[in-house]
Amino acid sequence: MGRNEMKFLNLILFVTTLGFIGWWSYDNTGELRDNFKRGLIGAGVVATAYGMVRSGNGQIFGRFSWFWRGTSKFCFLYLLFLTWVVFHTSKDARHLMSYIDPNLGKPVTKGMHTYDDNCELLWENVADNIDHYFWIHAINWFAAALIVRDVVFLNFWSVLDEFIELSWQHMLPHFRECWWDHVFLDVLVTNTPAIFIGVFLINKLFGLRKYDWFGRENAKSILHWDLWHNHKRLQNVLFAFFIICVNFLTGFLLINSLWIPPKNYFNIYRLVVWFILANLAFVEGYHDLDTYGTPANKEISSEYRWLTSAILALEVFISWKFRHDTGNLTEVPWPSYVTIPWAIVVGLLFLRWAYLRVFKPIPPLSPLKNGNKASIKKTQ
Repeated sequence: MGRNEMKFLNLILFVTTLGFIGWWSYDNTGELRDNFKRGLIGAGVVATAYGMVRSGNGQIFGRFSWFWRGTSKFCFLYLLFLTWVVFHTSKDARHLMSYIDPNLGKPVTKGMHTYDDNCELLWENVADNIDHYFWIHAINWFAAALIVRDVVFLNFWSVLDEFIELSWQHMLPHFRECWWDHVFLDVLVTNTPAIFIGVFLINKLFGLRKYDWFGRENAKSILHWDLWHNHKRLQNVLFAFFIICVNFLTGFLLINSLWIPPKNYFNIYRLVVWFILANLAFVEGYHDLDTYGTPANKEISSEYRWLTSAILALEVFISWKFRHDTGNLTEVPWPSYVTIPWAIVVGLLFLRWAYLRVFKPIPPLSPLKNGNKASIKKTQ
């Protein structure tokens, strides 16, 4: 079976399986014991479907492939857990979380600390906003640098996160920050230094290869980046940013829906899962992009990208299903000053991709510009 046929069958399997889980679980109002059983059956269906996805990416992870295979199963357990949770009612799901941690199962206070209480640029106000999220920011961006390995991609992502916060602050009060918090504490003080330190250590300490997601090598200017002239590269980068943005939001929406406070070990477990998933998916995705049009590309499956997409889809579904009576979520209409700019940007990017896809397609056997024209490198 050809690789394109396999991709199509994987897509059908993904949509069918998650569609079935969503249909069977959305209106569950039965007894806890019945939903418990349905959740176990649903987890079995997901496990069976995942087993049908072609694997075989060991060569791109080198001598540590055994470690990443093992940790991917750790993430797979999280997928089964989410599948089981989604079959319950919001009341039962929140109550069952208390069996994991006795501190859970209680409403999250609506009076949590916000970051726009005192926006006058004074040291005491700045110091008040340096809390656990400040240090999590630094650790997350250092870890992200080890995963993405592209300083331009990372800094664009850093700024994009701030726009996501600004766009959702009318619904998530926790996103409300002072201007200097966005610019100085987030971007300049924590994100950027962590990114540059991580990227510097990629090769110096860990011996990993750096990536070029945008195709910047040998480009005269930003307009000459391969990203704007290659539909394959553009769609991969856009998909990566879509996953990143949704994951960033579910990190807050999911814990709201399940009544999980920010300072809880469940959040650490989720961050570990997503660190593993992101590394697997980014390495797999970059090698898929880097070897496009070469025989080496046939050796790369989409196993970890499907696993990542499935977990994210279930996190979104749980956040939506259990959205009522959450701790820190305000359901208000979207303001036009948020929706219109996003619609314009997304529309222009889609039109550019469609133009490249239709009028400037890449020949099937032509490797991408700046791509690896030989074979998959044994090192990550």
